Amino acid sequence: MKTKTTSIGNYSGDCVRTLPGDERGCTVCQIMADRPVTLQCGHPFCEGCFHKDLARSGASCPRCRSSSEASGTRAAAVGPAHPAKRQRLSSGGRTNETGHALDDADLERLDQLRGLLRESEKTLQENREEQKRVRSTIASVERTAGDVVTESMRVFGQLEHLVKVRQDAVVSTTNGQLCQLMTEEAEIKRRKLKMQQLLTVTNRIQFLQDWATVTSPLESGASSSLSTDQADPFSDVRDALSTLEEKLRAFGEEHLGDVPPQHELPSGDSPCPVSCSAVPLSPESVRREDLLRYRRSLTLDPNTAHKFLWLSDDEKKVTRGTVDQRHPYHQNRFSHRSQVLCREGLQGDRCYWEVEVLGAKAEISLTYEGIKRTGISNDSSFGGNKISWCLEMDNGKYSVSYGGSSEPLIHSVYRLTIGVFLDFHAGFLSFYAVSPDDVVLLRRFSSAFREPLYAGFWLGQDCSIRLVE
Repeated sequence: MKTKTTSIGNYSGDCVRTLPGDERGCTVCQIMADRPVTLQCGHPFCEGCFHKDLARSGASCPRCRSSSEASGTRAAAVGPAHPAKRQRLSSGGRTNETGHALDDADLERLDQLRGLLRESEKTLQENREEQKRVRSTIASVERTAGDVVTESMRVFGQLEHLVKVRQDAVVSTTNGQLCQLMTEEAEIKRRKLKMQQLLTVTNRIQFLQDWATVTSPLESGASSSLSTDQADPFSDVRDALSTLEEKLRAFGEEHLGDVPPQHELPSGDSPCPVSCSAVPLSPESVRREDLLRYRRSLTLDPNTAHKFLWLSDDEKKVTRGTVDQRHPYHQNRFSHRSQVLCREGLQGDRCYWEVEVLGAKAEISLTYEGIKRTGISNDSSFGGNKISWCLEMDNGKYSVSYGGSSEPLIHSVYRLTIGVFLDFHAGFLSFYAVSPDDVVLLRRFSSAFREPLYAGFWLGQDCSIRLVE
């Protein structure tokens, strides 16, 4: 676009120019002028308004009062708001925020910036895909590791069963020998008493008859049949386990890296800290104070209690009577068996709790929530199915049940306080007979628990069970 400069009043040709016809609207009177003029600030005027305001404004723009001489720029450099300026920009030019045109170097930088943005977006997408792949790998590793742990628990569960079978066989044999020895002891005491009496006999015939009785050999086979290896019937098992441990450690060092001892925990610098539940507990040598570190407070769920079960106000004690408690209907209530569950679902961290039993018959159990609530089939009985594990107390005797089969336990102790320890992740459930001073392991179950477990109780007539705090 070409412009013609002119001189009006005090304004020189460098400061004033005439505009083409499409830009002749006067800023003051808004009338299209024949010869509109504009200053370098970009404001157009007709000559009449320009000369009228010139007397008041002097050498400054009558509209914005800017000094034309102070700008140091020719009038042809029109401001960005002017149509001529917009036309020049639309033809391919760019300006920055201050209205100054961007040169070719600036445009090249803009192209580089766009390229960097595209590269950043591509890198971000690749990062997201990599995160997805890593998460998939982690899930696969966890799933595979879980399968390996489950299989190892199955194998060692079989070993535990074989050890239990041998234990029962050895105990049964030894109990028979013990009974025979006790019989011999009674016979020896009887003969000893007879000998003492014989010392005072004065009748020769009587003396000779009794003499033959007390001097005849004892019918003893128990002492000679005692085997020296019965004191340690599991030495071969221990040797096999020791060999297996060495092989596992060598395998781990070769294929899995160094295998640290189980009691070692990661250092404090580990980004994924491990809870205290990673510390192993030996069920046979554990102390009560060790178990109490994992104490969990439980409460009874009144919505599961059978109609003959009465719950205390704090929901810590349940008693079986003969009076219907008129509990409101609830789909989770046991309808036929005098059973009740606790509210809390147990999983994740280790947990331990104790119950005190007052009565002749009771059952202490852990079960999945899906145990049947109606009927008298094994599906609704603690230990009568494969979703519940049960310790039974019956007139001074213990037994355990799972999967519909029951097994008596032979123990020298019988206590009314029972401790229950659950290591959910490791897959162990242990029952203990508890006294203030110690605990005695009654039985430990091993299983790959797959969902939360709930403590449950069955009560015989006039029995009470209290959750110990």
